[in-house]
Amino acid sequence: VRKGRLWCIALAQVSHQQLEHLIVNSLFMYSIMVPIQDLLGRRQICCLYFGGGACGVLLSLWLSPKLMSGGASVECLGASSSLYAFLGYLMCKSSLVVRWLGRDWTWGEFAAAQLLLDIGT
Repeated sequence: VRKGRLWCIALAQVSHQQLEHLIVNSLFMYSIMVPIQDLLGRRQICCLYFGGGACGVLLSLWLSPKLMSGGASVECLGASSSLYAFLGYLMCKSSLVVRWLGRDWTWGEFAAAQLLLDIGT
């Protein structure tokens, strides 16, 4: 990004280094896309996905050197920040529950479960 390769911000949101992370993000997206589609149009979904993801990538790039000692390299791959932007939007706009893994979850429970799954992958 420092070298002007701004397209890397968008590509990071659709790239995954591990198959497990891709599967978790796919299940996450599958679980929340119906309510998102009910609230937003196609263009707004794309704007929220890439806008929220860009904010997450940039925040991660900014925070990582401050949180990690030794100047470790920072990898920003995956759709997690984009999906959390969707989840944040849904938590503000919808009082519905999420049907996931055979049970109904509140948005807070679902966010916590996804966060734990993301940390594990």
